[in-house]
Amino acid sequence: MTSVKVKIPWVGEAEWNADPKERNAAWALYVELVTRVAVQALPANEGSLRGGAHLVAQPFDSTRQILREAGPDIGASITSVSGIAVTVLNRGMRPVLVPMAPGPFGLGIT
Repeated sequence: MTSVKVKIPWVGEAEWNADPKERNAAWALYVELVTRVAVQALPANEGSLRGGAHLVAQPFDSTRQILREAGPDIGASITSVSGIAVTVLNRGMRPVLVPMAPGPFGLGIT
């Protein structure tokens, strides 16, 4: 496969030519997201809002680390791996997490 085209919420369509650095960073991000407890269904009355908010927030740290390690070669445009990762965090996850943040605008959950 020499290129792949995907449609991603908050980003739109993106197409890449196969690049080992982007592919490795994308794989690392994928593994971080899909292996989180927060993306698995829990039976009723298990877990807590505080614990869930913490687990959902962890991908921010993981993403920062993965992007730092991958460096600028993986791109900064909105359709690059780093651009998509940052957009998904800021437009997809952050709006869900802000109401749970400590301070005057959140519920005080840390």
